[in-house]
Amino acid sequence: MLIKIGEYKQGLLDIIEGFFYNYRKFGLIRSEHQRHATYLEIDYFKRLGEMLNFYAEIEARRNSNNKPADLVWVNGYSGEYYKIRDLVLHLERESRGWENVKIRETVSKLFNKPRKQEIPLGIAIIDNMPKSKVNETETIFWNKFNTSNTFKEFALIIYEKYEIESSKKPFLAKVFTNNQKKKINGFFQFVGISKGEQNEFMIANIE
Repeated sequence: MLIKIGEYKQGLLDIIEGFFYNYRKFGLIRSEHQRHATYLEIDYFKRLGEMLNFYAEIEARRNSNNKPADLVWVNGYSGEYYKIRDLVLHLERESRGWENVKIRETVSKLFNKPRKQEIPLGIAIIDNMPKSKVNETETIFWNKFNTSNTFKEFALIIYEKYEIESSKKPFLAKVFTNNQKKKINGFFQFVGISKGEQNEFMIANIE
């Protein structure tokens, strides 16, 4: 893959493309993928937020009754709670994409609270989703994005469930902004060999 030097406009689409370009650096091997992908992906966005000079906090809450967010970027943080006016990015990741209840929980955490002002960025990453549920899930998030006025830009990233014997795992990213959808298609691929102590590792290819 070639990085499109000079074409970045600092929007959410560029952030998501950068995430996939960097995926090979995670060093995920086939036997570790399910256990470690969630941690490594959230940690990537945490470090990115810190490099952009935000407070990047995992499992942060707005108040004692609020369910913790998987990750937030905020302009200010007390060490206990963050204020909604300081929120720059809210990210949620779900590894059980085949369960309807988990999808609803993710939607609820991202969109269920009324906002006086839009949050600049939102991201949902959903892993292990059957291909038959992809369009339905996209419609749910698209409708929420358009009716809730919660986020200025929102990225829905879906990894399809795959057979363990397969060398490829399709993914789809949709970035919603100003009543428009921008699309990234691609696939994760295990490369290298699997023999003895050596194991195939995962890279992301954007089509």
